[in-house]
Amino acid sequence: MAEYEDKQKLAVELAVHWAKTGLRQFSMRDAVNDYMKEVGANKAITDESIIDRRRICAQQLTIRSIAFLSKDELHKVEQELKRIAEDDAPKQQLGWHR
Repeated sequence: MAEYEDKQKLAVELAVHWAKTGLRQFSMRDAVNDYMKEVGANKAITDESIIDRRRICAQQLTIRSIAFLSKDELHKVEQELKRIAEDDAPKQQLGWHR
């Protein structure tokens, strides 16, 4: 549980830093993807389910960052986290696996 909380905290900190300065976007993306992987958002049967779970995680991170951001910065973070959730989602491989 502590590792999950640490990854969430890091993702929020980097998202806030990126919103305020425009720096470390790729570090934020990596931290967000690590957090989503840690909480199991990438484990679902269909691609749509994976994206939905990742969107929920993105919303959680957005909610955690509300207190630290202005309205415009929050909108910027919300849009970027939504983009990360949708664009960086792993795809399910169809077919037989050994």
